[in-house]
Amino acid sequence: MRTPERILRDIAAIPAMARGTLCAMRKAASGKTYYNHQTWSGGRNVVRYVPPGKVRPLRQAIAGYRKFLKLADEYAESVAKRTEI
Repeated sequence: MRTPERILRDIAAIPAMARGTLCAMRKAASGKTYYNHQTWSGGRNVVRYVPPGKVRPLRQAIAGYRKFLKLADEYAESVAKRTEI
């Protein structure tokens, strides 16, 4: 198991984070795929259109957030193990 300090460094190295899901909505006659970004905010599902140029960075940010969640769980386990008596 990695040390809590190492896990915190890995968390700090995540360049971008975004909650939610990126959904392909439909393909246009031109062949373009349109995307929506869905998140929960204030107890409501919030959906926004994502322009084609923002799809890749948003996809990477969502992956960053998922990585953060895994690392946060690993951090909690590591600290709990360290403090067991």
